[in-house]
Amino acid sequence: DMVAAGAVPQWPPACADCKQAVKVIFTVKNGAVDTVLGVVSDADIVTEGLIGDIGDVDTTNKEVEIDDVDYKLEGSSVTYAEFKVGVAEDYLDAEKDDAYVFQAIDNNDNGRIDVIVYYPFDVAQIEYLSSTSIKMTGITNTDLDDVNLYTGAEEDDWVVVTAAKNACDETMSVVKADVITGEVSSTKTNGDTVEEILVDGTWYNVSEKCTGDDLVLNTKFDLVVVNGYVFNADETEGNVAADNILYVDDAAALSTGLTNAVEAKVYFADGTSATVKVTELDDNDIVATPKKDKDEITPAKAAEGMENNLYTFTEKNGEYALETVDNNNKGSFDAYNIITSGTVKDGKVGSIRFAENAVIFVEDADGVKVVTGKTIANWGETSITSLQYLANTTNGVLYTEIGAIVMDGVAKTDMGAYGFVTSSITNTKDSDGTAYLNFTMWDGKESVPVKVEAKDLDVTIAKYSFVSFDWAAEGEADADSVIVKTVSGDARPITAFVLGDTITQNGVSKLNTWDFADDYVIIGVDTKNGKGVDSAALKVAKEVPGSNPVELYSNTVIFTVKDGDKDVVEAVFVDINGAMYLDGVAQSIDKIVPEA
Repeated sequence: DMVAAGAVPQWPPACADCKQAVKVIFTVKNGAVDTVLGVVSDADIVTEGLIGDIGDVDTTNKEVEIDDVDYKLEGSSVTYAEFKVGVAEDYLDAEKDDAYVFQAIDNNDNGRIDVIVYYPFDVAQIEYLSSTSIKMTGITNTDLDDVNLYTGAEEDDWVVVTAAKNACDETMSVVKADVITGEVSSTKTNGDTVEEILVDGTWYNVSEKCTGDDLVLNTKFDLVVVNGYVFNADETEGNVAADNILYVDDAAALSTGLTNAVEAKVYFADGTSATVKVTELDDNDIVATPKKDKDEITPAKAAEGMENNLYTFTEKNGEYALETVDNNNKGSFDAYNIITSGTVKDGKVGSIRFAENAVIFVEDADGVKVVTGKTIANWGETSITSLQYLANTTNGVLYTEIGAIVMDGVAKTDMGAYGFVTSSITNTKDSDGTAYLNFTMWDGKESVPVKVEAKDLDVTIAKYSFVSFDWAAEGEADADSVIVKTVSGDARPITAFVLGDTITQNGVSKLNTWDFADDYVIIGVDTKNGKGVDSAALKVAKEVPGSNPVELYSNTVIFTVKDGDKDVVEAVFVDINGAMYLDGVAQSIDKIVPEA
């Protein structure tokens, strides 16, 4: 029996000649062949594997690359033969799946490949199974008398099917396919096509014939795998991932209009928000007048306790069905919990840490926003009302991957935020009348929108100025800590520096030397053209040609902070032009010669 349960057909050595040399064992009677007793292979298998392992053909040197090894060919091309009972026909351009098993055959013992024989199969799902027949997806209804079927077959099983013409006993073979369950932690793509996925530390190829759900990161799937190739992907039932989670900020049962729904203000993992119509909660339909014998709930009852919680959701025709995230709805995450009070300190709450790319909904005194775990790691000590989290364990430590933090106040980062203002300043007001200044700044990596509460702001922020502040929340600057510097008042030349150690700047009347802070940033700007640049190297200032007395170009603006009783440099803005420009004029300062 050449077909074992759970496997695809392998080479049947006593079957057809398949373009390979064979020995025929027979009896002779009266000088002629009487009875053929058997046929055995008399050819060498040069190598074997999967069609996907076969690479380029070198027609000049008559070689083929298979699994990164070059093999000699009998001719200048590869001849393929599809294995069929009693015959192996040449199909040089035939459709061959990368997951098909092949054997490279040497017929004349010269070490060269004469033909590559491959073994076709199909991957299908059992749709119908009775005592007499079987129906599989893509395959017509078949009499069980014509099928070699594995023991224990059931409807909905995924199977590997070898057609009768490709089976050595001329009978269709149906064996159970492997189904693995795991989370996709990494992908390799070609354009928009996912070609490989990493699941539980193992890479799998994705077949061009793969069916089912789209393969996306951080999502758990049931995967049909044959020979290391994924042929079907189904999102695991009860799957929970960032793209199907939302946070409810506010919810209410309206007295008019939506009598069979709750209107809710929700936030999604990408930071966007919407007011949506919720018509189902935890498998209960929301209706104005529930029936006792049905899974129904009133809008008022549904709205109770809905605020400040995480839910998985599905949406159809603008109507949302929510399911509470809890221990019964945590998907593949290792842990779910709610901490009712605590403190964020050193990037964790108690023993609960945050993954760097975690998706965290934060509701504070200024509203709701979505931040990353990396942002929370920069928070100073912050009291919170609650933390709701989904976490995974790494090396025995819980790391929150998705969560929601509620607090009465606001959080501030340990390290200040710095930027070069590249836009004009605009004024806006929230619905409650709070006034804000709005602008865009370059932070060294990207242009980011910022708003600052105008109340109690005792500095003037202008276009092409340099700003420092703490984040009250991502996208909002703390007005109590804003520092503004300008080219005209603060640009100075650098005369010496050792990155990570010290930096010396030429002041108006003396040289100033500071240590760098443990964490500091160097931000590139182009003040001549009023924009930020992706990167810039810190350089000693150049002398102004022909100046007398000698002048140095002012090429930097520096921000210092207190480290104990000492000032240290936390940010340096450096102009790629070699000088800071004001109204198109390069700025300079008289050179200070340090005392001997």
